[in-house]
Amino acid sequence: MIKKLIFEHLAIPIKDLPLSLKFYRDILGLPTLERPKFDFDGAWLGLGDGLQLHLMVQDDFEVVSGTKLTHFAFTIEAVEHIQDLCETHNIEYIPIKTRSDGVRQIFIKDPNGWFVEFNSSVPFR
Repeated sequence: MIKKLIFEHLAIPIKDLPLSLKFYRDILGLPTLERPKFDFDGAWLGLGDGLQLHLMVQDDFEVVSGTKLTHFAFTIEAVEHIQDLCETHNIEYIPIKTRSDGVRQIFIKDPNGWFVEFNSSVPFR
């Protein structure tokens, strides 16, 4: 039995590193982390609390799901801010909805076709 299991990172394939960095680093504000040398291009970004997003350049990949079924999510204070960013930067999104549990959420598409959710599920202090 594993005594302690800690989630560390999510790795996603991407096609265009500069475009992906513009999206995740420049628009969403994720900090770039030091990355060891590999035999493929990519970048590591910080998600807070020691969590990381690893972007891995893969020319011949296709997004597994072009729907919200395959996505990852961030909790933020104001989902409206994300909608404003989408409109400012011409990013595809599904408008804000309120779930039956009261959580507000918005889904956006990154430059590679991955869906990213932003929600208000955790109260901010």
